[in-house]
Amino acid sequence: MPKTKARLGAGSILRRGDGTTPIEVFQSVGQVIDITPPSRTRDRIDATHMESPDDYSESISGYKQAGNVTVSLNFDPSDSMQGLLEADFEQATERNWQVRIGSTGYRFAFRATVLEMSPITPRNDRMTQSVVFSPSGKIYRELDA
Repeated sequence: MPKTKARLGAGSILRRGDGTTPIEVFQSVGQVIDITPPSRTRDRIDATHMESPDDYSESISGYKQAGNVTVSLNFDPSDSMQGLLEADFEQATERNWQVRIGSTGYRFAFRATVLEMSPITPRNDRMTQSVVFSPSGKIYRELDA
């Protein structure tokens, strides 16, 4: 049997772009617990017509869509980066983001707005915050230099 190539997700990092040009600087968001990178889907468009063979519907491929990115953080209202996430949410700022995928050497790069921020304050556990990003446009998988 071949040896597994599975890897831990430890070391995955969320980075926020500062929007400067010509060289954008990305800063890591700290205290990340979990990251669910963007899914990618493709629309299917009904192409059925009056002469579709054997009464089966037909479809064609449509546009691709990027799914939401969800990040869980240790909730820290005094953290400056979490404050910037809050500002991005309040101002509906669309910016560049990167998600480094553990020790794979790859990252996902995308433009997104902060869609949702949900602090979670359990009675007998750490406080966390779920942040949902809504990408716009293509998701790039690239080497993480």
